[in-house]
Amino acid sequence: MADLTPLIHELFKKHDAPIRSSLSVQRIDSFIKEATTINSQIKNLSAYLKSIREAYLDKSTRPLRRLKDNTRKHLSDRDREEIDATSKQSLRELNAGVSQLAAAEKMRDEAGNAIMLKKYRRLHIGGMIGNWAAGEKGSFKSFEQEQEEQKSGTMRTHRGQVILYLRERLAECAQLQAAMMQKRLDRAIQKQRLEALKHRAVPMLDFAGVNESQSPKKRAKFVEETERVEHEYQNEPSAEQLQMFEQDNQEMLKLYESNLDQVKTVQNSMAEISELQNQLLQNLDQQHEQVEQLIADSEHTTENVDGGNRQLKKASERSSVAKYLFYTSCGLSAFLVAWDLIV
Repeated sequence: MADLTPLIHELFKKHDAPIRSSLSVQRIDSFIKEATTINSQIKNLSAYLKSIREAYLDKSTRPLRRLKDNTRKHLSDRDREEIDATSKQSLRELNAGVSQLAAAEKMRDEAGNAIMLKKYRRLHIGGMIGNWAAGEKGSFKSFEQEQEEQKSGTMRTHRGQVILYLRERLAECAQLQAAMMQKRLDRAIQKQRLEALKHRAVPMLDFAGVNESQSPKKRAKFVEETERVEHEYQNEPSAEQLQMFEQDNQEMLKLYESNLDQVKTVQNSMAEISELQNQLLQNLDQQHEQVEQLIADSEHTTENVDGGNRQLKKASERSSVAKYLFYTSCGLSAFLVAWDLIV
C-alpha cells in the first residue's frame, strides 16, 4: 500500500491545520506499548521457525550450507528437541502475556466505569426527578455522560480488536510449529518403515537379466548360481551365518528402539502443542464474542447519544416557550398591579 502521509500533510497545509508529530514510544499508552512488544515477539518467533524449517525437516547427516548469520543449517535430533522445547515455552509465555494484557484492560475498564458512575450519580438522580416531575419516562443521562460513555466504548472496542489480533497471530505461529512437528513425525515413521523393509529383504537374483537370447555359457552360470543359493538356504546355517544373523537382529533392534524413542518424543511434543492450540482457539472464540458484543454496545451508545441530542434540542425548545410564558405572566401581573394602584 502506498504511503499517503505526504498527501495528508498537504491537505493539512491547505486548511492551515497543525501537523502532529509522528508517534513515539513516549506518547503511546502502556497498553499499546505492551501490545507492540508482544506482537514483535510473535513476529520474531514466526520468522525464526520459518528460517529453520528446511534444516528442521532435513534428516540427512551431511552438513548443509550456512545461513546468512553463519549458523549451521544441519540439525541433530537433540537440536530439534531443543527447538521444540524452546518454541513451546515461548508460545506459553506469549499466551500468558496476551492473557495478562486482556485481564489488565478488563480491570481498567471496570475501574473507569465505576468512576464514571460515581461522577454522574447525583446528576442522574436529579435528572430522573426532573423527568418524573415533567411526566417523562426513562432514565436520564446528560450529554457529557453520553459522550464519555461513547468514548469509553470506542476505546474498549479498539483494545478488544488489538487483543483479538494478537491471539490470531499467536495461533498462526503455533499452527506453524505444529505443522513442522507433524511433518517431522511423518518422516520419522516413514523412515522407520523403510529401515524395517530393508532389514527384512531377502537377497534376490536378477531374473530380468536372463533371457533366451543370452549365450549358453551365461545361462549355465546363472543356473549354477541359483543352485548354490538354494543349497545354502536349504542346509543348516553355519556358525558364521548365525553370528551374522544375530548381529543383524541386534542392529535392527537398536534401530527400532532409536526410532521408537524419536517417534515418542515427537508425539509427546505434538500432544503439548495441540493442547496449547486448543487453548488458543478457545481464547479466540471468547475474544470474537466479546468484540462482537462491544461493537453492538458501541452502536447502542451511539444511538443513545443521538437520542440525547434530540432530547436536549426539545428541552431547549420547551425552555424557550416556558421563558416566554414567564415573561408574559410577569408583564401581566405588573400591569394588573399598576392598574390597581391607578384605580
